[in-house]
Amino acid sequence: MPERSDTAWLANFGFLVDITQHLNVLNTNLQGQNSMVSQLYSHVKAFMTKLQLFQRQLSETVEQQPNTSHFPSLQQIMSTFPEKDMIVQIRRYELDISSLAEEFQQRFENFTV
Repeated sequence: MPERSDTAWLANFGFLVDITQHLNVLNTNLQGQNSMVSQLYSHVKAFMTKLQLFQRQLSETVEQQPNTSHFPSLQQIMSTFPEKDMIVQIRRYELDISSLAEEFQQRFENFTV
């Protein structure tokens, strides 16, 4: 598989795995019986706050490396290929998270107080 040696592809894959995991946690929190709308919206609102945190942390650098503490798969790929400069991908992930946050904002704008 040529993708296994393509660091950009691996970084994209790692980011996708991590963000999907975060979305899966939200999905799990929204399931179940006897949940009130206010509780469900609380989970969505918390996730929207997390997205802001993720975006802010990716824009920060710690020892010249982006803060990927909430993205373990991406972090592992970056540590496997430390010589590769993945700042372009990281900036793209910031935009992807921003886009996701905007989508959540639009979809739940009727719930804001």
